Amino acid sequence: MGSGKSTVGPLLAGLLGWEFADLDALVEERAGRPVAAVFAARGEEGFRALESACLRDLAGLSRVVIASGGGAPMEVANRCFFRDDATAVFHLHVSLDEALARTRGDASRPLLDRESEEVRRLFETRLPRYRELGTFIGTDGRTPTDVAAEIAARLAVPGERFRGA
Repeated sequence: MGSGKSTVGPLLAGLLGWEFADLDALVEERAGRPVAAVFAARGEEGFRALESACLRDLAGLSRVVIASGGGAPMEVANRCFFRDDATAVFHLHVSLDEALARTRGDASRPLLDRESEEVRRLFETRLPRYRELGTFIGTDGRTPTDVAAEIAARLAVPGERFRGA
């Protein structure tokens, strides 16, 4: 959360001439309500089920940049998507302090409506999975344009694999 996925994604798609899909926006479209309202009505489990269904709809598409929600890689059912050899996965890393600064006061992020220690544990729990599934791209102190350009440059390197930190 707050790493810049929804900002960097469209910029990267533009650089590549590809389509862009934001997983949270797809969930909202399918549910007919904002993410926070989905969490309120269905809980996190209901939200994750919708998120997984939307991700399955995107599987197999080519030439699309997908901004996945921060919890999507944590779901066992979704891991095959992130491990697919035809998928380049990038982990847009942001420090916890920077993520909190970027998302301060954003009511659309229900997982941040918790005690600070619980948010820290969530952040630290997710990091190993992100590092396992995606190539590390630091975002602290960088513009979204710079981050998108770095990813585009990495994608242009023939034969390079994009896994691990």
